[in-house]
Amino acid sequence: MNKLQNNIFYKFNIVEEKISKLEETVANLQDQLNEMIQIQRSHLIRVKNNEFVSDDTIFYGLPYADLSPYRAYTTYNRKNFNFIFLDVSDNDFSPSLNFEDVLKIPLDKLVETCDEFLNKKVPIMVISEDGTKSIKACEILAGKGYYNISNVSGGYKFWPGARDKNVTDARSA
Repeated sequence: MNKLQNNIFYKFNIVEEKISKLEETVANLQDQLNEMIQIQRSHLIRVKNNEFVSDDTIFYGLPYADLSPYRAYTTYNRKNFNFIFLDVSDNDFSPSLNFEDVLKIPLDKLVETCDEFLNKKVPIMVISEDGTKSIKACEILAGKGYYNISNVSGGYKFWPGARDKNVTDARSA
């Protein structure tokens, strides 16, 4: 009888471990589902506010949108549209164009300071020198629960007027 009891307890422990693993899997799936729902809600809000959201962004449930430089420029110049224009370029970088109300947080400081300066409900347009750091910044922000994010593809380098400004500056020099 003792062997049978030990055997029953052994089997019980195995079943208990499997149940624990299943509970952990279900909790992970719930977290993933909640994140996906939050991303879709963010996309719905963007559509409601007449913001551009690509089909791929919605279809694949991407946590941030990539904006062409022209579309970012158009969004930036929309009147009565509240958003944060976040520059994650290096401190020593200064763009050839001046932007009003830009929030400058270098990429290497973003993780530790984003919650101080950013609001999860306000749209955030992220830009950097050439768009590389802004992609990383969008991924960091999405990982921290920011879903109303847009990356400016190509960054300052391809911002409309930046090349013309550089040409004008070169001509006057």
